[in-house]
Formats: sequence, structure tokens, C-alpha cells
Amino acid sequence: MTVDRRRRRVLIVLPPRVHLLDAAGPIQAFASANDLGGDYEISTVADTATVTSHQGIALGASTTWPELSTRDLVMVVGGKLAADVAPLADHLVLRVAEHHRASGSVASVCAGALTLAQAGVLDGLCATTHHELLDRLARFRGVEVAHGVLYTCTPRVHTSAGIASGIDLSLHLIAHDHGPAFAARVARTLVVPAWRPGTAGQAPFTLMHRDHLDGGVPASAVPGEQDVLGEVLGPGLRRAGGPRGPLTGPAADRREAPIGVAVVRDRGVGVTVHDEDGFRRGP
Repeated sequence: MTVDRRRRRVLIVLPPRVHLLDAAGPIQAFASANDLGGDYEISTVADTATVTSHQGIALGASTTWPELSTRDLVMVVGGKLAADVAPLADHLVLRVAEHHRASGSVASVCAGALTLAQAGVLDGLCATTHHELLDRLARFRGVEVAHGVLYTCTPRVHTSAGIASGIDLSLHLIAHDHGPAFAARVARTLVVPAWRPGTAGQAPFTLMHRDHLDGGVPASAVPGEQDVLGEVLGPGLRRAGGPRGPLTGPAADRREAPIGVAVVRDRGVGVTVHDEDGFRRGP
């Protein structure tokens, strides 16, 4: 931990069967920051020189842990997990713990939070992960699990829900380093929201403001309730016989659309449904 350099290193730790977007999202965010004048040195490390992602694309990585300073960030990203299998090799878990003990910053995307918990980094802290993994994170007794949030931050420990929320966390960290205006420029380059607070929740934005629909989804809906989108597409308009059944109700012949493809046009007025090619149907 004696190394000193001008640039801040962002070390991405890749697990087996890594999710591409878990890694690519933060890498792109920090790389885009560099394009605008940032000072990040981005690198990857893994247990093997080639990591095959869950999506089938092979990624290259160093197998040598670099020398780090206290200002460097170690970010552990997630991968497809098998039941009761450790998400990362033990020697890498130890490296993550050592960096944190030496006053370095650590972060996680998606299932990477399980590695931070395994390393003891999350003891006594509030943390989050992908909503499908919250129960697994809760098995670590020292962790206070935050449900329904995009990311959590303490001075040196940051966790995000994943998968795309890794971009939100990265923008948040970039804002801390270079200011919110700079981070907003990075977000514009990425064509993503300039800022989503960690408390924004993991439910997709399509669930917002849908409580006006007949039997619709409340604004406080949590992941899983989005399936209702395939059943409730407007006042009096429903799918018969299950989520993939035919639409029934007024003007159903004009509103037939794939499951879940609905966009709120105006609160209290109704919905505009688009077909597979994006063309508008309905009122």
C-alpha cells in the first residue's frame, strides 16, 4: 500500500461466469469519464487469465493482484451463481479484505456483495444486492440488508443491486471524485439518467405512476410485481387466462400487444400501447 500515482486505479474483480453488464457497465462509465478528462486507470483481475461470462463471451484478465494505494477502488462484480458455491476464489477474497483493512475503498455490483460479505467487509454495515439474492446476502448475520434500493454507500464501502445499477453506482462515485456536473456529462455520453439516488428502488421505471390503472400496480411495487404489466394494460383491459392470454375489454382489438409492452401516456388518462416494431396503437 505504499504505491503512489496520479491516477486512481479501478480494479474490477471478475468471478467465474461473470455477467457481462455487471463488468461492462462500470468499465464503460469510468472509461467515458476518462474521455472527458477523468483520471482512472481501469484494469481487471481474476483467478484465470480468461473468464467465460455467463453470456458466453470470453473476457481477459490479469491473474496477478496489482499493488494498490488507499485511493484505489476494488470493485467486485457478479456472475451466475450455483447454489452453495462461493462466488470467488478464496485468495481473491483475501485480497479484497486486505485492501479494505489497509483503508482502501471497495464496491460491489450484484452478487459481488456476497464476496464482500464473505471477506467480512460488510460486517455491521447496510448493503444491498440483486433482489433475487437478498435472502442469500441475509445469511451473513453481520450484514444489514437493504431491500428495494439501487445502491448503498458508506465512506469506503459501496454496494449496488445490479445488473445495470452498477452504472448508477459508478456515476455516483465519479460524482464524488469530480463533481456532479462532470458525472452528468458522463451520463449524457452513456445516454442514461444523470443521477438516480441509491434509494430509487429496483423496480423498473415502467411501474411508476401506475396506481391510477383499474386494478393496476401501486407506485410502491417491488420487483416481481412487474409481471402484472402483462395482465393490466389499461382501465378495463386485461389478459384472459394468464399473462400471455388474449386481451379482453373495450377496444381490445386495437390494443393487442406483446406482454409488458405498455407506456403510460398521461396519469389518469390511460395508456398507449406499442407493438413489436415500436409503432403506436390505441388512443
